[in-house]
Amino acid sequence: MYHQPQNRPGTIDIQAKSLEDRSVSADRIQWIVRVQLDDYRTALADSHRAIQLDPNNPAAYHNRGTAYMGLGNYDAALIDYNRAIELDPNNAGAYHNRGAAYMRLGNYEAALADYNRAIELDPKSALAYNSRGSVLYYLGQNSGDVGKGMEKAIADYNKAIAIDPNYASAYNNRGNVRAKLGDFEGAIVDYNEVIKLNPDDPQVYYNRGIIRYRIGAQMGAIEDFTQAIELDPNYAAAYNNRGIVMAEMTDCEAAIADYHKAIEINPYYADAYYNLAHCRCAYRDYPAAIQDFQKAAQLYQAQGITDDYQRALDNIIKLQGTKD
Repeated sequence: MYHQPQNRPGTIDIQAKSLEDRSVSADRIQWIVRVQLDDYRTALADSHRAIQLDPNNPAAYHNRGTAYMGLGNYDAALIDYNRAIELDPNNAGAYHNRGAAYMRLGNYEAALADYNRAIELDPKSALAYNSRGSVLYYLGQNSGDVGKGMEKAIADYNKAIAIDPNYASAYNNRGNVRAKLGDFEGAIVDYNEVIKLNPDDPQVYYNRGIIRYRIGAQMGAIEDFTQAIELDPNYAAAYNNRGIVMAEMTDCEAAIADYHKAIEINPYYADAYYNLAHCRCAYRDYPAAIQDFQKAAQLYQAQGITDDYQRALDNIIKLQGTKD
């Protein structure tokens, strides 16, 4: 059995809502431009300098925290957001961004508290509702009532969209949760809206491709995975998923090419080796299939994916008597 298409892990929108400064100085404009250009190291240096000039400037700590977030140093970001909030307790943006740091660190309860506070301070923040929807989703996954968590998440995404009808991230997140609930039609409607707003986002085509696959629209799924690949030629999961659909349509030659490309991009992609092995079996190339299953098994074991590791081993055993 093939490993069916899977979603990428969900992402949380952690962009700063605002950088809350009392004056728009030339230095600040330069800082914003650098962050927008993802030049976080230079932005970090600028923030250090601003703090040295004024150690009690909450915006400087907020800005440095945002630079640390961009660099993936979430612990340092948390320290700076704490200081920004200490200096300016009514800064909704700082609470939101500290919540994002807590999310990255896996502290969902603390993130929820910060998003709640951000919404109290700024009830018109679509960003805060969108982010809170995501944390409610994650908390629901770890509770005894997953469905309730997803319903709460959708309510927040609805609120974000009501505030900002052009908020692509909220549509995408709502589509993901609708898909989890089995509302595939609703998910496709949301993904279509994201594509209208942001036609160059490969992930939304990927997500829609998964839903199309699940409802049996194989050609539509191939079109979406292909579009995702055109927008992001290094999208290994899109190659793998397109290969799965190609194989189910009995085009194993095209499927093998896609699995090879996925492995070229990500040599640790266990599912791609596993799926490649199945296509080898279609050509009765059992020795090569065994090698691919062995590689998949090694990777599954190293990654702690025990069920798939055992499935790969079972397939190897079944093929041992036919490889010659």
